[in-house]
Amino acid sequence: MNHPRHLLLSGLLCFATAACSLSSVNLNSELTLPASWKNAGGFPVASPTRDLSRWWGRFNDPTLNRVIGEALKGSPDLAAATARVREARANRDAAYSGLFPSLTGGASTSNRRTHTDNI
Repeated sequence: MNHPRHLLLSGLLCFATAACSLSSVNLNSELTLPASWKNAGGFPVASPTRDLSRWWGRFNDPTLNRVIGEALKGSPDLAAATARVREARANRDAAYSGLFPSLTGGASTSNRRTHTDNI
């Protein structure tokens, strides 16, 4: 009966000692890359203003364009994901609009006539 308990204790002891490290790791050291590695492929640099939704067009490959076009048209999963992204963006915009003051207005007119007969 003590066999499983000894096995468990020895396993925990091994785990505890393996978690300890004798060497220290310097996480504050900076890694420098060669300047030639920066955008070596000449690809467009990502930015919030750049539309990369048709990234494959840069390859100028009609076969790739056709295959991706067919995949985009015939994928119900992709259509559902696109709809979810649009819904999330609309929800975000609706929530964001609540951060600003709102301006409301209204106008109405009324015409009241009183008619009295002296008969």
